[in-house]
Amino acid sequence: IFDLASITKLYTSISILKLVEKGLISLDDKITKYLPNFKNLKEVTIFDLLSFKVPLKTSKRIDLAKDYKEAFSILEDIEIGYLDTYSNPYTDMGAIILKYVIESVTGMSYYDFLDQEILKPCGLTDTHVLVPNYKLNRVASTRFGGNISKNGEFLRDLSGKIGVPHDPKARALNQEGHDLPGHAGLFSTASDMSNLAKSLINKEVLDNKYLEEMALNRTGKRIILGQEINYIQYLGYLCYSKHPNL
Repeated sequence: IFDLASITKLYTSISILKLVEKGLISLDDKITKYLPNFKNLKEVTIFDLLSFKVPLKTSKRIDLAKDYKEAFSILEDIEIGYLDTYSNPYTDMGAIILKYVIESVTGMSYYDFLDQEILKPCGLTDTHVLVPNYKLNRVASTRFGGNISKNGEFLRDLSGKIGVPHDPKARALNQEGHDLPGHAGLFSTASDMSNLAKSLINKEVLDNKYLEEMALNRTGKRIILGQEINYIQYLGYLCYSKHPNL
């Protein structure tokens, strides 16, 4: 059982598109329609966040918050930032906010919605936000990562615990271990992910229209050389593709 990290965004994207398919939301809806407390995002739409169209910044680092309450307070004050041509538009923040849109629309916790609409229908029995104790011996450790210091020494990061997301923002927003953020925090197996892929291919999760929309390059990382614009990353709906050809 692996920490899925940013692959969690795939589930957030599918969830948003399922709500569109059900007619419960529109991609053109403003975020503040569902989250009025996000007062600095009045002109930002679901589409904007889903497609990395709007750079976002917080006044403080969410991963340094002392508890969930402080982390969410920092998130609520998020603002539109600035993105120069050579910057990477990829960000966690849109997916983090869209999780709260899902909960506002459905009246359910994000994980409960996933369980009802995706996990159970697709037979994903090992995909969890809170890995049960009896499965912890199957969880791949995230404690073998680290950083290279300035003098070339490898410094191991031993802060992670088995079954706890490695992503620090996910830990800060993962209230008492049960609250799934939209950008990271899911655990799953290769078998479950294969079953999800098969369910998507067989149109059992989303109509093909939405699958194709998800994979189209919406933003990407641009490099402008003279009058020519080239993309070196292709970003769809909370997903990354190495090539623009579907």
